[in-house]
Amino acid sequence: MSAHPEDRSSPPAAVFVPGLAGHPAEFDAPARLWAGGATLRLDPFDDGDLSVAGQARRVVERALDAGTPRTRLGRTTPVNRTTTAHHRRSDAGPLPGPSRATTAATAVGVVGGLALFADLGLHAFGPLGRSYSVVATVMALCLLGVPAAFWLRGAVGRGWRRGLAVTGTALIVLGVAAWVTAFVILFGDPGAAFTQRLTPAGSALMALGMLLLGTAVLASRRLSRPRAVAPLVVGLYFPAQLAVQLASFLGGRDGDPGPNGLLLGAWGLLWAWAALAAGTARTGLGRP
Repeated sequence: MSAHPEDRSSPPAAVFVPGLAGHPAEFDAPARLWAGGATLRLDPFDDGDLSVAGQARRVVERALDAGTPRTRLGRTTPVNRTTTAHHRRSDAGPLPGPSRATTAATAVGVVGGLALFADLGLHAFGPLGRSYSVVATVMALCLLGVPAAFWLRGAVGRGWRRGLAVTGTALIVLGVAAWVTAFVILFGDPGAAFTQRLTPAGSALMALGMLLLGTAVLASRRLSRPRAVAPLVVGLYFPAQLAVQLASFLGGRDGDPGPNGLLLGAWGLLWAWAALAAGTARTGLGRP
């Protein structure tokens, strides 16, 4: 698509508009071959509303920013600054189609969540002995598939939302690292299970990270609300169940000195749900 300036002595500008599942880099070669002047390329994940009308508005805006006179923009849809500003604020945008990487991250996250439930809720890995640390390490690493699925699915918007999501993801990675470190220690010294503090610290970091990531996903409005709240619920559940544990179970209040396994293990089911919420989201514009 091209827009010709009013002054025919000046070179025309080419505007390349990727498809909904495109990327601006796909037009690098045509841009280098374009001999008519400047080129404008829209990023399908950073330019807001990419409906037909939304793309038309962005083309007009980018062409005007490049100095193309408005009178030569032909029959392109007029710029609606109010509507465009709304889309920027809401950060509504298209979701990319599910890629193999997204599917893999979703599957890994589901496996990690179900394994966490089996470990904490059902104590299924207890008979493994020292091999438990190996299985638990794999389980912890699998949980990283959950934030990865949201990133790969394009559920995170621009600006402060992206910064918040990056911070949250970093905290999740630190939390998983704390878990892995604890499991390495337990492999060498199983007796340290009741003295080490790395697993509870890691759990707190992961919960806080999911809170931040969930807030960013919800504010980005690229997923339907039931799916967008999934990481937020994961983050909120851990402190909520901890409060219940302290009030009703810890300290032998129920005849068992430890936490309630099913209540704690349910956290794993929420991790699995969050992975599915990201990986199975409908392609297209997020929240209308």
